Formats: sequence, C-alpha cells, structure tokens
Amino acid sequence: MENPLSVREKRCVLVTSFGSDRPGIVDDLAAWFLEHGGNIEESRMARLGSDFAALVLVSGPADLFAQLSSTRESFEKRANLSVVLKPAAPLAPTADPVLRYRLEAMALDHPGIVQRIAHVLRSYGVSIAEAVTHLEQAPFTSAPVFRVAMEIDVPASAPTARLRSDLQKAAEADGVDVVLRPA
Repeated sequence: MENPLSVREKRCVLVTSFGSDRPGIVDDLAAWFLEHGGNIEESRMARLGSDFAALVLVSGPADLFAQLSSTRESFEKRANLSVVLKPAAPLAPTADPVLRYRLEAMALDHPGIVQRIAHVLRSYGVSIAEAVTHLEQAPFTSAPVFRVAMEIDVPASAPTARLRSDLQKAAEADGVDVVLRPA
C-alpha cells in the first residue's frame, strides 16, 4: 500500500479553469490532475450561463506545479478549456479564532447588493469563505429576484450584535432582506 505524501513533500496548486459547458469537463480535469499525482482537496465548480468554471485546490508531489505547467497548453487544446495555475498552500490556522455564520439575502434584482453586504462585512474583518448568488423569477410577476448565500468567518472578537444591526441597516436602505445566523 502506498504511503500518502508527508506534509513536507505535499505541494498545492490552485487551478482556475473555464470554457463552454459540456459533459466531461470534471472528468477531464480530474484525469489531468491524477496523471501528475494530483489529488483534489477543495473545489468549487459551476455552470455559469453557457460556460462552466472550476476553481480547484490540487495537492500532489513537490514538482506538481512544474508538471501541470509543462502540460497546460496541450491540456487546454485537448479539453477546449482555459486554465490558470498558481502555487498555493492549504489554509493555515488564523491567530484570531473565528465563528462560522451563514448569511442569506434576497431582493428584487438591482446593482450593488453584493457590494453593500461585502462592505459591511469588511468593516468588521469578516472573511467570506464561500458565496453563491443566483437570479430567479418571482412567482406571478416574474420579476427578477436576486439571492445570495454566504458562509462567513466572523472574528470571535467582533461585536456580532452590532454587525447584525449594521447589516440590517444597509439592507433596509437597499431594499434587501438579510438573515445572519450561526452555521
């Protein structure tokens, strides 16, 4: 049985990929990583409009970045994808402990919803771990409704009640319903 890579030998590469949506993109990416001893540690993949985008943290041998870099162009042509590679590291623990919260917001669609929320979060030192947004049609009227769901890391030292209040004020000024609760 093979031994897993030790922490000292393991290297990570952040891979961003996008192209026209089609069946088999994830299979192509995963096979390419595996060809070079890569293992998918974390990923976010989604169809966005008519395209498919993937953001993947791949771990593997010490020369993983060099191996992927040397075969990137041929892989792009073969898979009909655009790929960007960046050496990366796994998430390191933070000095200040954080509390995970889930933020959900919705409103009739208009520009600035995400920016207003992100601005308030930034002012409290909150890190957005994940955000998903989408448009849907309101029942009966078919008006475009914008929804956002975020997993956020709030510093334990942040005044959560004041954060919640500031989010509510910003949301009300923008016609947005927002809910913040522990994850």
